[in-house]
Amino acid sequence: MKKALFSLILFTLVGAVAAAPSFLITKPPVEPDPSYTGPTDDPHAQEGQWFKDNTTQDEKARTHEFYDNVEGSGGGTESSLAIKGYAENLQYDGDNITSFDIRATITNDTPGTGGWRDGSNTHGESLTAAQQYSGKLYDTKLTAEFAVDITAYDAWLDGGSASGVYEDKSPHIIAENHDQLAWFCWTPDNPEQEKVPWGDYLVPTFDFGDIAQGESVTKVLSFTVDGGGLLPDDARAIALETSSDLLLNRTTSLKISNWMDNIGEDDGTAYPSDNDGIALADSDVSVFHNVPEPATIALIGLGAIGLRRKF
Repeated sequence: MKKALFSLILFTLVGAVAAAPSFLITKPPVEPDPSYTGPTDDPHAQEGQWFKDNTTQDEKARTHEFYDNVEGSGGGTESSLAIKGYAENLQYDGDNITSFDIRATITNDTPGTGGWRDGSNTHGESLTAAQQYSGKLYDTKLTAEFAVDITAYDAWLDGGSASGVYEDKSPHIIAENHDQLAWFCWTPDNPEQEKVPWGDYLVPTFDFGDIAQGESVTKVLSFTVDGGGLLPDDARAIALETSSDLLLNRTTSLKISNWMDNIGEDDGTAYPSDNDGIALADSDVSVFHNVPEPATIALIGLGAIGLRRKF
């Protein structure tokens, strides 16, 4: 009932808005359900994308995902730069990159313009979005799908292997100053035995707080590289040394669509996968957030109605 009320109020407030790049990612509208793509307490990820805090160990979900679609293809005024990141402070051992920072900025440019493509991911979920959220991004998180938390990764490997929907990219890019870990992907002990290895809180996540419409938040993300560093001919090293914007997340990439992912250039095209035939090239990070509670939205809606009557 609460979710139905939330959807109704959200439709009332933003139903006339065209293509703001932020979608509801609970179930529904994400399919299928059941899916066994969430943690044990929410095995079908009905509440959205789950996170665990590194300090408190608290587990909480985010209900929405924000994208950087190109303006006119679902994006806002910042276009593909709504989520952007630039490499800096590259450190070397000989020719190999051993550490680097990314100065990442998220700009809340909701609403956007034009249509967008549907989303999917490697673990069988899909989203055909009809309605958009437009407003402040609450409790915003950025997930670095090209990186690992080395402690969580090593512990997870002890109980399984990087196979199936999981990819292992050596040498590993290791996140150093992240705040949380995001869930990816199969529920432990699920009854569908083909859905293994089981998942865990694995994907490094950075806290960007609340972002009002038209405003930006910037954070420096720090990484090291194991195994002697990234060789000069590694595509990731080439991207770090030569690319401008390194961070992208188009609507074709639902939630954490792939892990471990490559880091690469956002060339500003509507859907980079059109250039190389690899659909997962449309994302190397994801951005998640919450929205006001239904009661708060209802008050906002009533206020708007009052204003319309007054004027």
